[in-house]
Amino acid sequence: EPRQLIVGTPPPPETCNGLDDDGDGRIDNVGTTQMGCMREIFHFVRSNDSGNYRLQWSGNGGIGTPGVAPAAPANYKDSAFMATEGRHPSFLLYHDSYGISGLTRLYWCFRDQYPFDNLYTTNWQAECGSYAQKGETNYIGYIFTGDPGASWDYATWLYSPYYGSPDKTSPLLRIRKPDTNQHMFTAFEPTITDRVSNGWCCE
Repeated sequence: EPRQLIVGTPPPPETCNGLDDDGDGRIDNVGTTQMGCMREIFHFVRSNDSGNYRLQWSGNGGIGTPGVAPAAPANYKDSAFMATEGRHPSFLLYHDSYGISGLTRLYWCFRDQYPFDNLYTTNWQAECGSYAQKGETNYIGYIFTGDPGASWDYATWLYSPYYGSPDKTSPLLRIRKPDTNQHMFTAFEPTITDRVSNGWCCE
C-alpha cells in the first residue's frame, strides 16, 4: 500500500520580538550572523585608573560586525581578563526596543574627574545627578528589566560570554568600590569574585 507523504508547515522566520519563533532554542537570533537584533558589549578599563571600567558596543552605536571587537575608547585599554582570554563580548544588549514588552534603555553616565566612573542604570534621572555626561539619549542598548530584590541582581540581560554561543538570559551584576564610589557591571563570575576579594561589594 503506498504511503501518504505528509508535509508539515515550516516554522516561521525568527524576528526581533523576544520569542523563539523558529523553535531552535534561541530567541531573536536573526540573520546570517544570528545577531541582527543585538549589540555586543565589551569591557575596557581606564589606563591610569584600575577602578574605572567602561562598556563599549561594537559599531559605536550601530549593530557593528558580530565577533569583531571595537577599538578601545580614548584613555582605556583591554581589561585583564580580555587580554588573557582574547577579545570577546562580555554580554549582549538589544539594539532597539522592537516593541518588546519589558525592554528598557540602559543609560550611561560619566564622571569626568578622578576617581572616574562610568555608571550604567535604567534610571539616569535618579542616579546621575552629579555626573557630567548623562541624558535621555545617552544609552548603550536595551535590556529586559528585573527586580534586584535583596541579591546583587540588577536586571536580566541577554548574555553571551563568547561569540557564537547560544543566547540566554542571565543576571548582570552591578558592584561598587565603596571608597571611590566607582561601579562595574558584569555577568562574569570570576571577575566578580576577584573584585569582591579586592574590596568591591554589592549595590
